[in-house]
Amino acid sequence: MCIRDREDGGERRAASWRLADEITDPVFREKFRSITAGASSEAQVARSLIEISDMVLKAGDVETASQILSAGLKLVPGNNILRQKIIRTYMDQWKFAEAARLLVEGYQLQHAVA
Repeated sequence: MCIRDREDGGERRAASWRLADEITDPVFREKFRSITAGASSEAQVARSLIEISDMVLKAGDVETASQILSAGLKLVPGNNILRQKIIRTYMDQWKFAEAARLLVEGYQLQHAVA
């Protein structure tokens, strides 16, 4: 469920709490919860998660970075920059099937009839 679909902040916190459970590193799990619960827009969530994932990637933890990006994309599925970042991360991990699945989903989102 994406942020704009939720009216109430409590629902946003509940969704971010559930998605954060996908992140195995406890420090970044809590950062994810904090960012997603306090963000005022989808774009802000995406930017913040990309910044954190970049920091994690520079430290060499590709798995945690992909977990952060994956959970973020589930929260903000329409953000193409976030989608491109996780696709690139999956490709770096040789997870080509996952990358292809996200490419197809992105295409379908962009070409969905409103």
